This record gives sequence, structure tokens and C-alpha cells, in this order.
Amino acid sequence: HRLPAASGNGGWRNLPQRLMRQSLLALLHLGPLLRPWPMALGIGLALVSWLLESSLLYGIWQVIADQPPAPMAAVMVRVAMGLSGFLSLLPAGLGVTDGAGVGLLLLYGLSPRQAFVATALLRLLLIGYPLLLGWLACLLVPPYRYARRSTRV
Repeated sequence: HRLPAASGNGGWRNLPQRLMRQSLLALLHLGPLLRPWPMALGIGLALVSWLLESSLLYGIWQVIADQPPAPMAAVMVRVAMGLSGFLSLLPAGLGVTDGAGVGLLLLYGLSPRQAFVATALLRLLLIGYPLLLGWLACLLVPPYRYARRSTRV
């Protein structure tokens, strides 16, 4: 839903009420996603994704560090990085996620250079992988199959 213009609905003083109303309307549309099967599927996919990303981080640690931290530390760092991304207003949590990753890796004993390289490589791979999949999907699926067909001549 679009938020109505401020001038037509009571000005800026009613903005909190209008935002609350639109937020509640948006939450009502989430009903199908909150059913048990879609919710379990979504949580399962997120867990698998975070475990794969954590194993990737652990693999990066093994390459750049002489004595990498334990594998569970990679899981903790990746989950904390992902959750800290919610604080950022930029796409993919840019900045906040990266800062959290570098800071946590420093706490686990990596040098500043190693922490930066590990975080940069992880972010490059995590953002580049979906980009590559999307690009391949665009190449393999013809655009006319899902495009809306115009009835005008």
C-alpha cells in the first residue's frame, strides 16, 4: 500500500497514526507466510544458508590465519553479522555488517588485516553468489515467458 500524501489526510501531525495503520495492513498480508509449513520452510532455508555461509567463513579463516578459531566461532560471527545487518538502512546491511564482522574477528584473535580480508572476501562471495545466480537465471529463462503481454496493437 502507498502512504497517502501528507497534505490530503490531516498533514504531518497524523503521520504516526497513518504509519501505524499502514504497518498493520502490511502485517495482515503476511498471514500466508506465517502458517506452519511456509514458516518452517523459511526458517530451514535460513538455517542452511547461515551454516553454509559459516563454513565459507571458516574456510577463509583456514586460508588466511595460522591458527583459525573453532568452527563454532564462525557460526557465531556469521549469525551476529547477519543480525547486525538489520540495523543498517543500506541494502545487504552494508557498513554495519562489515564493521560487526571485523570487530568480532578481532575479538577472536585475528589481526586487523586478517579480519578485514576475511570480512571483505566473505561479503564479496555472499553478495556475488546471488548476483551470479540471478544473472544466470536471466540468461536461461526467456523474458517473454513471464512478462505481461500487452493487448494493444
